[in-house]
Amino acid sequence: MNLLYPDFDLRLLPRMLKMAGLGGVIAGSYGVIHDQITYSISPEYFTHMKFEQFAWADCGFPPRVFASVIGWLASWWVGVFSAWFLARLTVPAWPATDAWRITLWGFAITFAGSALAAIAGAALGSRPAARNADWDSYADLLGIRDVPAFVQTGYIHNGSYLGGAIGLIVACVTIIRLKKAVPAVKS
Repeated sequence: MNLLYPDFDLRLLPRMLKMAGLGGVIAGSYGVIHDQITYSISPEYFTHMKFEQFAWADCGFPPRVFASVIGWLASWWVGVFSAWFLARLTVPAWPATDAWRITLWGFAITFAGSALAAIAGAALGSRPAARNADWDSYADLLGIRDVPAFVQTGYIHNGSYLGGAIGLIVACVTIIRLKKAVPAVKS
């Protein structure tokens, strides 16, 4: 099966697109909550870096609202991408109800990977050893005053993306194994 250039019954496409859309909503919502938490840890991470990266999306909202907009924009597309791969595995193989249930289970695995890695990033980023000359010079360049909070937030953001990628891989491998264990039924 080719996940990038799929060959499937086009009647299944609307279901796959709905799953991808739901994945975008779930990931975007996660991004909003994630960025509200990390904004609380290090507002400077946003005001000195993220706000510049997403200046094109600044509609004059208060900083916390703009942080939520950034969380949405940085995450929704990851959910669409992830959900498309999950849907490619589930929709052609199972009846609609089962495909939805298994896809949502895949979302949960991906979300858990992202959340757990973000927590691990928070723990790793809070250690004094997490700061090094690279972080210090970057923080100095940006004019960061609370460098430990900035570093911890960077670790959280990086951990969240890495954990989401690992979670998606685990979800896909688990679904592939499930497909081998449970005979495929065409929808």
